[in-house]
Amino acid sequence: MYAKYMEIGDPTEYQVAVQLLGSWDHWQQLCRTKWFTLRLHGWREELKTKMESDRYYEMAGKVDSEKAGVQATKWLADRYGASEDMPHKRGRPTSDEKLAYLKQLERDAEDLDEDAKRIGLVK
Repeated sequence: MYAKYMEIGDPTEYQVAVQLLGSWDHWQQLCRTKWFTLRLHGWREELKTKMESDRYYEMAGKVDSEKAGVQATKWLADRYGASEDMPHKRGRPTSDEKLAYLKQLERDAEDLDEDAKRIGLVK
């Protein structure tokens, strides 16, 4: 059953249900059993990894193509190039962030003016 599950490779499991058991209802009943659920969890994780691997090699094959090469390279770099530890680039600040920054600058300027008056630099 494991080999057929991987061969069918359907993440929705509908085709698996129909081809292996003949109906979705039977599949749902089987999925509710504890002994099968433990095995199925591992199968799902492996299928997910297998599909990710297939996408990787599909995109790596397109890198040499002129038309799809740029997008494939970008996809590969975004997906596998950056370390998980490194933060992604942010982009342009939002209007709210700009406004908050300007308000902070105003508060800092007011604080400096108050300090200058207090110590007698400005009247």
